[in-house]
Amino acid sequence: MGTIFLDTPRFLSAVQVRSEHLAEFSFSSNPHTEIFLLQEGRGEFYNGDQMQSILEGDLLVIHPDMEYGMRPTTGTSFRGILISISGVFISGLPEGRLLDQDALPLLRMETEFDNFNRFFSDIYKEACTPAIGSSEIIASLLQTFLIMLFRFTDHRPRSTSISIPQIVKAYIEENYVRDLSLNDLASVVYVSPYHLAHLFKVEMGISPIQYLIKCRIDKAKRLLTGTTLSVQDVALQVGYPNSNYFNLLFKKTTGESPGKFRKQS
Repeated sequence: MGTIFLDTPRFLSAVQVRSEHLAEFSFSSNPHTEIFLLQEGRGEFYNGDQMQSILEGDLLVIHPDMEYGMRPTTGTSFRGILISISGVFISGLPEGRLLDQDALPLLRMETEFDNFNRFFSDIYKEACTPAIGSSEIIASLLQTFLIMLFRFTDHRPRSTSISIPQIVKAYIEENYVRDLSLNDLASVVYVSPYHLAHLFKVEMGISPIQYLIKCRIDKAKRLLTGTTLSVQDVALQVGYPNSNYFNLLFKKTTGESPGKFRKQS
């Protein structure tokens, strides 16, 4: 299945959960997505009437408004990190979900535990002792972690499915009114801006930003010929608050000013 990232998840918090601080930990009706990594010990995870053992190295994905609970096994230490995020929106899945509806929320990390544990520990450290650049570091770590999670669960774009440039092309067509930079577009598909620019130019023949401009100008043409909106209102409708800049860009792209284009059409 090809995964389309329609938004960039936002980090909310990271907390450490220990057995000495709780007898039972409840995840009930939370409005955002939470991910828990058990770093040490063992416990029991339950969802309604179903109960399952959770072991050291297991990852638990808690989706919004879902009732789960967890408790440590009697006589054992229990330590893990709980990360909360919002803005999770993946094409083909309900908002807030990282896994398919029929996928189990408990994942056995096994040989991948050390990699995932590093991400959780580093995010927790930056969140607990914030310094210059901590927000940027957390955002980068979170994005990389999610890529690793999608790979682990096999939710990644494949060569036989929709390509990265096609994902970005569709995203631009749906969001061209927004203030989008190359960095914004690259974050949609979790690649570097340079890599996205290269892939997009090879497949589409133009850069992502040039395609963004093309979408805006094409829409402006339709508004100029099909409505009585002022040039300033047309500029706003296609994502340009500065009408003077819109006039210059329109003329550079089409060879005519918006007013002249409307008259001739």
